[in-house]
Amino acid sequence: MKNKLYPWVLVSIIILLAIAITHKQTAQEPEKIDVGFNQQGKDIASTDEGTLIIFTKIDITEFLIEPTQRLANIVLFNSNVLPGFKINYNFIESELEAGLPIVSSKAPQLIDGNMHQIGYTYKKNDKQELFLDGIKVASGVFTGEQKPTMLTGFAVKESNELISAEGIEVLSFEKALTEGEIKEIFNNKK
Repeated sequence: MKNKLYPWVLVSIIILLAIAITHKQTAQEPEKIDVGFNQQGKDIASTDEGTLIIFTKIDITEFLIEPTQRLANIVLFNSNVLPGFKINYNFIESELEAGLPIVSSKAPQLIDGNMHQIGYTYKKNDKQELFLDGIKVASGVFTGEQKPTMLTGFAVKESNELISAEGIEVLSFEKALTEGEIKEIFNNKK
């Protein structure tokens, strides 16, 4: 009886291995995509110094993501005046990112459906500061240039569909506002 079962056990193991290998080869990581807001022509006033204040109420249910896709970034602001400059919520890392070069801070509460203020000030070859709800969360030197980045092995597809501007308001100033001025604008908007 043992000799008759042995070939069937061996065949069963081979079939299970073939199924496992095939499944592993066909299982793919979802395509990472970025989505952005329609800024309706708003941009930075100067490449040397300025402030951007964004009021946004992000509700994750607004994003229509297909099962084959994974949300990577929510682009809150993307400059045409200063290439590479954007204010971004990295959905995978739960980080708010901005600047050239990028400064970032953990911001897990940003997509909770409540109104939030993102403030960003910059002065070329001096400083850049990132604020969330009137509180400074990150800072660094603003060069106005991108750092070279390493290839990460996956492609990020920019979404062609922009979310309506109803969920975002962008204010642009030609000077770097102080932390107190940003906090005052936040408190007046509440």
